[in-house]
Amino acid sequence: MANLKSITRRIKTASNISQITKAMEMVAASKMRRAQDRALSSRPYTDRLHQIINHLEGRIDPQLHPLLQAKSAGKTLVILLTTDKGLCGPYNTNLFRSLETWVADTKSIDLRFVTIGKKGGSYIAKTGRDLAAQFPSLPDRFAYEDTLAISQLALDGFLKHDIKAVYLGFMRFVNTLSQQPQFTQVLPITQLFVPSASTPAASGTSQYLLEPSAREILDWLLPYYVELLIYQAVLNAHASEHSARMITMKSAHDNATDIVADLTLDYNRARQTKITGDLLDVITARTALGD
Repeated sequence: MANLKSITRRIKTASNISQITKAMEMVAASKMRRAQDRALSSRPYTDRLHQIINHLEGRIDPQLHPLLQAKSAGKTLVILLTTDKGLCGPYNTNLFRSLETWVADTKSIDLRFVTIGKKGGSYIAKTGRDLAAQFPSLPDRFAYEDTLAISQLALDGFLKHDIKAVYLGFMRFVNTLSQQPQFTQVLPITQLFVPSASTPAASGTSQYLLEPSAREILDWLLPYYVELLIYQAVLNAHASEHSARMITMKSAHDNATDIVADLTLDYNRARQTKITGDLLDVITARTALGD
């Protein structure tokens, strides 16, 4: 009897977990669809701006604007996009592992970090690195303007000669089942862009007439370009986070469902054994009375 009660309690616990994880899976799926639509729909615009920047950079003297100029002194700023919450599988772990690989490969020593998300801030603090600022993860329905504080911090640091380069570390959304850690140089602006497969190739013979002047155009275009890169990275990070959470919750729900099925089978076997034992006791007692 005691064993049956124990199994019943375990079935109830597993059933509750199954219901909770199913609800979380559905919420994450809903958020993922919205985040995925935003991330994918903005890529053609960002990709086209990449192409324009690359085209202009090959025809404009880098000395014309400080955001194009490479520096030899200063720290490297890494903007790391993580999550506030857990329950998203190896999302943050994969990003941190990729960070360590990137640091080792680039032999970057003098690093300064800005983190978005509590998980990133905790990790950087735990590793004893220079944490310049920590932002909470942005809400699901964040706007372009919500990322401007991060962009301005990067631009100010670079223009004041305290920062020699700025990189973005985030999870790039590929599809629901795949999110790739990515570290992208933001500043100084260089021709590092590789367009996505869906982006039409720019014509090699394109010519731009710059009015009123190249410097005035760059004064507006280059900071906007940096802001857009950071905004696009946050969109990717959100879509990746919700995808990872949905997959994790689905896996947890499936596991809990399997546990309930196994425990139910154990309960039925234990109950059958108890009934069989009770019948044997009755038969034995009846036989003894008949004798």
